[in-house]
Amino acid sequence: MRNPEQFRTLRETWPETHKAWSLCPEPTLWSAYQDGGGAEVETHVWLESMVHLLKPKTVVETGSYFGWSATAMAKGCRDNGFGHVFTFEINDTWIAKARAFAMAEGVGDWVTFLHGDSHTMPWPETSVDLMFCDGSDDRVGEIRRFQPFLSSRALVLAHDAIGGGEYNPQFVWHRLQEEFVRVLLPTPRGLWIMQRRGVPEVEAALREV
Repeated sequence: MRNPEQFRTLRETWPETHKAWSLCPEPTLWSAYQDGGGAEVETHVWLESMVHLLKPKTVVETGSYFGWSATAMAKGCRDNGFGHVFTFEINDTWIAKARAFAMAEGVGDWVTFLHGDSHTMPWPETSVDLMFCDGSDDRVGEIRRFQPFLSSRALVLAHDAIGGGEYNPQFVWHRLQEEFVRVLLPTPRGLWIMQRRGVPEVEAALREV
């Protein structure tokens, strides 16, 4: 893949190394940044585009890592002219690198890095319009932590839908099937798009189309 040059300070890529699975038989068609094990390059581009498309006012991310996905979404907020990203990370070294990366990319004012566990850190009852889950081993728990704060139009995006087996048993994604409508995107590590079931505004909109 040609480098989309999404980031000024992060350019070197190589083919994605995740093993093939049934819906993604050629993972090397995707790219990864050489600096570490974050999401696919295309996933960062997609996240920025999702912010452009959905116009969220509040974005929550679990798992900052080196700040690439948070910075991508913050760029979307900056381009929209509104919105803010709040991202949680427990690792001291990673969050320091993430903050520095966002600053170097010129979006430090559009993202807040929260040093702590997203399961337990206080949240100020703010409505969440978009969530990207890419954090701990308990990703179902992370989503449920913020479920009460999801707005009627909110979407939850989740990385690593696919793991060692066809579906990663570590993340037990099936536990959310009664609470969320889910669409699986066939990328090397898999992406979920989820929407809460039973939201009155969504149900009313579906009856209109």
